[in-house]
Amino acid sequence: MYIKYKLPDMNAGFTEVQGAAWFEDEFLVLEIETALLGEFGKEHKTVKIEPSALASIVFERKLIRDRIILRPKKRDLLDAVPGDHLAELILKTRRADRAAAEEFVVELRARQRAPSPNRPEE
Repeated sequence: MYIKYKLPDMNAGFTEVQGAAWFEDEFLVLEIETALLGEFGKEHKTVKIEPSALASIVFERKLIRDRIILRPKKRDLLDAVPGDHLAELILKTRRADRAAAEEFVVELRARQRAPSPNRPEE
């Protein structure tokens, strides 16, 4: 299961940021592509996140683009993603992909609550 998303544009809208998210083993994987004016200087980056590193996961329905809001427990996660993010990472998904995005959030929340196989249970 994976979803496509957009992040808020950078550099006064000159740099577009988009990507895809999926699950790989026990990680949430964010593949991020930045491109100047949507075409030039494309850069790819992959960020792996343990769902347990997220403090909250929120899904918001909007008129044009829905939003998945990820709030990490530590600021380091936000520093790994291109752009300026205050306390949360907002993944904007198309309304046409709403059902897939909602299912993705349900799965992510389940993984967030599940004990990690690498850590002993407390």
